[in-house]
Amino acid sequence: MGTQNLKDDDEIVIDLWQIVYVLWKHAVWILLVAVLCADIGFATAAFVIHPTYSASADMIVNNKQNAATQTGDVTTSDLSASSTLVSTYSVILKSHTVLGRVIEQLDLPYSYDQLAGMISVSTVNNTQVMRITVRCGDSKTALEIVAKLVEIAPGVIVDKAEVGSVKTVDEPWTSGKIVAPSKKKYALAGFAAGFMLMCAIFILKELLNNTYKTEADVTKDLGLPVLGVIPLEEGGVVGRSRK
Repeated sequence: MGTQNLKDDDEIVIDLWQIVYVLWKHAVWILLVAVLCADIGFATAAFVIHPTYSASADMIVNNKQNAATQTGDVTTSDLSASSTLVSTYSVILKSHTVLGRVIEQLDLPYSYDQLAGMISVSTVNNTQVMRITVRCGDSKTALEIVAKLVEIAPGVIVDKAEVGSVKTVDEPWTSGKIVAPSKKKYALAGFAAGFMLMCAIFILKELLNNTYKTEADVTKDLGLPVLGVIPLEEGGVVGRSRK
């Protein structure tokens, strides 16, 4: 019996409507803190985090068999083989051989690992075209790195992989706009974090509050009838003594 009573005493009943009421009652504070956190997130993205720019270039890849074809017809298997080889060419493009030359010729203040982390290679719409993208804290530097990559990489790729050809489709380009961090995403993340934090605080405060606020609370929790209510006179004992 003692164990059962202890279990019943420790049990917490969550009234969802009560939780909704508590959140609604403190909606102003919740929204104010959420907006404040959104402002902090926006300010962090705008003034604290260093902006990142990007530059890209497209290169077309031909496999050896396709390059040797005299008719010039490109089959589906040729396209599939070329797009599959892009992952291989990506490894060669980001090798020490290529990036070492880029760092040396441009006199970059980056190590091999740092430069490799700035470069990404992807297939454009599952075609023979691969896109090289460089992200850097300076748009001019990013453009210079891409230009040097498309200058050095084709010769190394053809030599190492013995492919037909790797040629530049478009000259390297950059929009000159900040690509990261996104002020909008940081603001939304800050708003969501502030909103959830304040909701959690008020919900925990309500769950941990074990006081009785109304006669209905006493009847519901203790199962005892309310015999009477003693009103609190305005002014209290001090007010009565003065009168």
